[in-house]
Amino acid sequence: MQIHIQATSCTSVKSSLGWQLTEAGSEYDYNGHGNIVSSNPKKLVGREEDLSTLIETFEEMKRTSLPKKVFVRGRSGTGKTSLVLAIRKTVVQSQGFFCTGNYFQKSEVEPEPYSAITAAFSDLCDLVLQNSSDEQIANIQKELDPIGKYLVGAVSNISPFLLRGEPPSVFSKTISPFLNGEGTHKDSFENFKSACVSFLRVMSSERHPVVLFLDDVQWMDEGSREIIEGFLHGGNGIQNLIFILAYRDEAAASIKTIIKNHAEDSGSVHIHLGDLDQKSVYDMVSSRLICKERGDLDELIKLIVLKTRGNPLYVVEFLKTIKNEGFVNDTEGSLVFDLESIKREMMVADSFAEFL
Repeated sequence: MQIHIQATSCTSVKSSLGWQLTEAGSEYDYNGHGNIVSSNPKKLVGREEDLSTLIETFEEMKRTSLPKKVFVRGRSGTGKTSLVLAIRKTVVQSQGFFCTGNYFQKSEVEPEPYSAITAAFSDLCDLVLQNSSDEQIANIQKELDPIGKYLVGAVSNISPFLLRGEPPSVFSKTISPFLNGEGTHKDSFENFKSACVSFLRVMSSERHPVVLFLDDVQWMDEGSREIIEGFLHGGNGIQNLIFILAYRDEAAASIKTIIKNHAEDSGSVHIHLGDLDQKSVYDMVSSRLICKERGDLDELIKLIVLKTRGNPLYVVEFLKTIKNEGFVNDTEGSLVFDLESIKREMMVADSFAEFL
């Protein structure tokens, strides 16, 4: 059986099918610090309730100024990053600051400690500089003095927020040896930790509330773990802040202490993303495709659900794979799926994960 599918627009077949889409159907944009700062989703499907929860949490934080903690968990590919990035537009429209940092899996080269935190702080520095008057920056300088010097060498663009006349190079050695793992003096760490908490307190305001998103925290280093605990405890009077941590279900053991310590905290929100049901998979695929015969598309959707179990990333990868394997052809503006060939190829493995 062959399934004929019409591309949704005059754009290329590659674009209309979303072959270049990543997790949960989004394309990510990156800023100068290497952080994901926005996504360009076709549509978040099956996550409407979770997105509403995030937006309501942000609105409540704005009304009360009380800090919020959000824990987002799910298996790899379930769209945790896409979900959180979807609230960025709401935050920006409210004159809020949305900043992100990502942890990465350890490789042969040991990652720089605190990398996600300091990258997110660099984001925040950029946003504050772009949206503050000279008077407001002068007030921040006073508030950060003298603890701000301990961020030099860690946050790349902190210098505008230090008191004038104090060159950053004077302070760079204060924290850099500790960041590079060359020293373990407890005083150095405690000063850095206090500076991080003070930084968030000073940068978060009623006029410009902050959403700080740290992704893949299952791979955080031990130093980050201690600093994150300080954030979650609301140290030093932090207000007007939502602190979001996203992590994988399969790696939850690495952060179980943090989760246990804050499971019942006031202001804590817990979101679990599971796999998509068949209706959501249908919505996800049909938003990219227009099929001449509903029954044909239904049959394709059933196969996709069977093989991907509704994992959004696998759904997108499934579409990419059948295209790359030559099971999809463009014939005079219509896309032709050879469903029988797809079935034969995909039945080799019990799941699409095994096929990959």
